Amino acid sequence: MSLANAILAVAQNPTSVQHRVTLAAIVQSFHPTFGSAIWGATTRFAVSRGQFFPALLLAHKYLDEQTQLKIFSEMAVRYGADQAENAAYIPPPMVPAIDVEPLPTAHDALLKLAHRIGTSLDGLLLPEHARMPEIPIFHELPAVEFVTLAGALQEVTFGEGDILLQQGDTEQSIYLLAYGSVKVTKTRPDGTFVELAEVSAPAIMGEMSLLTDVPRRATVTAMGTGMAWKIGARLMGVLNREHPKVVEHLLGIIKKRLLTNVIRSSRVFNDVEEHEILLQHFDVMTVKADTEVFAQGAPPPGLFVILHGEAEVWTEDEEEARVRVATLNEGDAFGEFSLLTEQPTTASVWMPDGGVLLHLPAQRFQQIRGAVPTLDEELTAMMDVRRGELQAIAYSFGDGFEGFTIEEVTELDSLL
Repeated sequence: MSLANAILAVAQNPTSVQHRVTLAAIVQSFHPTFGSAIWGATTRFAVSRGQFFPALLLAHKYLDEQTQLKIFSEMAVRYGADQAENAAYIPPPMVPAIDVEPLPTAHDALLKLAHRIGTSLDGLLLPEHARMPEIPIFHELPAVEFVTLAGALQEVTFGEGDILLQQGDTEQSIYLLAYGSVKVTKTRPDGTFVELAEVSAPAIMGEMSLLTDVPRRATVTAMGTGMAWKIGARLMGVLNREHPKVVEHLLGIIKKRLLTNVIRSSRVFNDVEEHEILLQHFDVMTVKADTEVFAQGAPPPGLFVILHGEAEVWTEDEEEARVRVATLNEGDAFGEFSLLTEQPTTASVWMPDGGVLLHLPAQRFQQIRGAVPTLDEELTAMMDVRRGELQAIAYSFGDGFEGFTIEEVTELDSLL
């Protein structure tokens, strides 16, 4: 595209980020100073009109460090945790076409006109109190942490079929999907291939890896061209050393998000209305590989919900023969028997590969029991179902139920 055509494109559609980007690139090739000014104005234009990801990309690619800092600070005000409480949605202002014809014929005159058109933002910017889209992670970060993370992100582009996250990998990294769509798939132990979901930007992927080194439980594959911002293990290490508050906030946001998701999706909490009360009392607990969450015969430890990983439930008879009676997955709960009966645990629970749990200690459960009556009802119903399942297992095996040892558990698995 010629310089003249780029000027006309912006003049005819002043609210187009793409036209302004094209103009900046062409001017940059002729006049770096003018080009830099247009890049800065275009980025600010994107920031103020709710175009978070275009602004982030432009800032990383075309702005110097000092200008970047100013832009990220403005983004923190508009998109971060410090956004005005009275922020309200305001439609982006529209302006009529700019009359620039007839265009000058002299090249220098064209450059000056391009500079004027490209840097003039009069009437185009939303006020600071305008509500902006909620961007995952960033909308909960205070200004200092916002600016630090925005400047440290790593750009990742991908094409159709590219794998962003691989089931079984233990790489500690998360992706903030900025453009495009991905599909989430899983291969089950029996070799069955399952498509779990399709996800479009903006979205967070792989955040569980920052809380545990349990291998990833699904694969994320690009459905077309797109772009994401990566927070990898090396970046997390640098941030942890130089900006620990950023990591602290980041992990806190991820934990809250996971906790909210599991409470909304878990079968245990389907009919529990008092979600906010629950959120305040649950802890997120990271479990290392081959860890016993609690032993059989232990005092009531509380209620547990699996956020990530698998848990095995084992019982032991008087002769110390062990039997695995259940395998639990994400969203499943355990610990309700001892919690409701206030008796010692009747089984032990292990996480062979480790994982992440949501934990409501027994003491806190007693404190909120009256305030969340439906939770008590749901747990009681679940306990009755579990008791029936255990009785059915015991009946099906008859007198031989207690005779199974840990070495024979593979035979039991085929029956369960």
